[in-house]
Amino acid sequence: QVKAEASWSASETRCKQLQSLCQACGAERILEIGAFCGVASLALAEVLPEDGEIIALELDRFVVDFGDAIKAKSDHSQKITNIIGQAKHTLDRFIERARDANGAWQPFNMIIVDADKAGMLDYLKLLLETPGMLSDGGVLCLDITPFKGQLFTQYIKAGKADEWMISSGQSYIDNVREYVSMLPPNYQS
Repeated sequence: QVKAEASWSASETRCKQLQSLCQACGAERILEIGAFCGVASLALAEVLPEDGEIIALELDRFVVDFGDAIKAKSDHSQKITNIIGQAKHTLDRFIERARDANGAWQPFNMIIVDADKAGMLDYLKLLLETPGMLSDGGVLCLDITPFKGQLFTQYIKAGKADEWMISSGQSYIDNVREYVSMLPPNYQS
């Protein structure tokens, strides 16, 4: 049995904040790492221009499929492309495209990282240290909220839900904060 709770999705307040950021930076191309069922993706799609796009990365096919049924009712859902799988693999492919594109690759104007806390620092480094991933003046948002209590899917599927100690992810969050504090002032806000 897989547990999912509505509180794990983006709240109305969070969606409005993301929409405001999207509009303020004039985003046309958004990367969302850790989209869950796509509540924030759809909210962002609603304020993107008609030719805007969101690339939403999510590990769990179940939550993407669940969200797709709901998002399909919106005229803005065609702006969202879901990629299911490990975000690191997809980012590696994007980095190759950005390096080999000869001007054809378009950087993201806005990137949202709300994925596994253990990988967050690696995602941040890849995105900031790879030319062409984030546009000049682009916005990168990190969700540094500790884990919401969900068990890692592989433990549930293997019948070991009771054997896994859940960490809040705070040590990973602290590492991200330390890295950000060492960035040049033009990266921080």
